Amino acid sequence: LPPLCLRLASDAPGIRLQVAGRPAFDVGGVADVSIAASQPASPRVHVRRLLHDEYVVVARTGHQVLARELSSSAEGGALGLFPLAPGTLPLQQGGPLIVWQWTNEQPRVESQNYFALALLLAQTDWIAMLPRLLALELERHLALRIVPTHVDVGGFDLYMQWHERFQGDSGHRWFRRVVHEVASA
Repeated sequence: LPPLCLRLASDAPGIRLQVAGRPAFDVGGVADVSIAASQPASPRVHVRRLLHDEYVVVARTGHQVLARELSSSAEGGALGLFPLAPGTLPLQQGGPLIVWQWTNEQPRVESQNYFALALLLAQTDWIAMLPRLLALELERHLALRIVPTHVDVGGFDLYMQWHERFQGDSGHRWFRRVVHEVASA
């Protein structure tokens, strides 16, 4: 989102961007564009794939899990990192972010906010799976590191979606082009 906001501030300084929760694409719905990890069921909604990202394990700098490389899903599972059935995503569209504490009990905490989660990770011994692109950005600003692993923890595609009523609108086409260019960079 920050690169998109910077691009819009440069190309269209008067544009207003409202970031909201779940979009409403039905007739009379308020969303112009949605960016989501799932495709809508409605045939009246157009979809364009923006990018593919992988999940990575993230911990604070100096965390004991960083001292060794996770080389198997069994080892990761023993640490409480991968309690997921094969083929399931750790972060479902609209679902909670899942975090595990570095203890034998492994209590679970859920957060709908990546930034609150990042602050929690940077200041505690908690670990989490996050999208790789987000984790790389967080490493630049917080005391967080990606945990080396040879375990495939899965990935997801991110899609841009819009209702058919906006398909021919020139301003909307321009905005969709900008979103695609920023996501492709």
